[in-house]
Amino acid sequence: MEKVRIGLIGVGNIAQRHALAHTNAANAEIHAVCDVNRERVEQRAEEWGAAKAYTDYHDLLADADVDAVEIITPHHLHARMGLDALEAGKHVSMQKPMATTIAECDDLIAAANRSDRIFRTFENFQYFPPVMKAKELLDSGAIGEPLSIRMKTIMGTKEGWEVPYERWSWRFDPQQGGGGRVMLDYGSHVFALAFYFMGDVEKVFSWISYKTIQHGWKIDSPAVVIWKYKDADKYGSFEVVQSDDILMQSTHVPEDEWFEITGSRGFIWVNRCSSMLLDAPPGCHVSRWRHHELLRHGDGLVGEL
Repeated sequence: MEKVRIGLIGVGNIAQRHALAHTNAANAEIHAVCDVNRERVEQRAEEWGAAKAYTDYHDLLADADVDAVEIITPHHLHARMGLDALEAGKHVSMQKPMATTIAECDDLIAAANRSDRIFRTFENFQYFPPVMKAKELLDSGAIGEPLSIRMKTIMGTKEGWEVPYERWSWRFDPQQGGGGRVMLDYGSHVFALAFYFMGDVEKVFSWISYKTIQHGWKIDSPAVVIWKYKDADKYGSFEVVQSDDILMQSTHVPEDEWFEITGSRGFIWVNRCSSMLLDAPPGCHVSRWRHHELLRHGDGLVGEL
């Protein structure tokens, strides 16, 4: 089987999860890695079996053996790197968010349309098995006509959780993070699902507070966002709360969320996308008429009626 040769630009913490997917895929291999930290990029190249290690992404883009790139860098670097990668003839997978301004996003879309290369914004929440099942049920008419969606996030704390300064400092810098650790950085996941489940939005209102945390950083929480879907009397809402004294059971970030879609004859409820805050199996719960189904994510998707 011919393999797609991947170049990873940015090999920090989250890149380890991207690399895991490529190393486990039968049709892909990590050919090159790039990071400004030479020690780290050489370590990653050895760990992942990459043939090349670069400290300048232009050198990686000039590598004729790289077919596609994953851009996993701070937000303010996305647009320039994405444009350069498309110009170099590479397929591009961009870590969310696509860029920090609408103008930059438009530039990337225009460049992708001019190119014969594939361009995508990476969004992992859509591939969480209960979310995929929820979408399947929604599209099949299991709860009738979808009318509204409600999305809730709790950000708590975790024993032994130490946030590396390097990983987080740029996220709280408006020039580098784009503004909003919650609304833009994390919120990209939530808002992507709002579109994924119920379509385009035409009006948005929000109330956002800012709380000072360590290092004098400002976090945009608590916050509430509401929106109206295009050409329909259908609505959505997103609430996020920073609850410092709630201990989160998590294998990574101390955050958790759940989503509820209400239809004309039932509702779908998806929980535990990121952590194990609620004492219930992660899954897609469907209620309609007098029936209740639980589609649980674990060893597989299991149905109960």
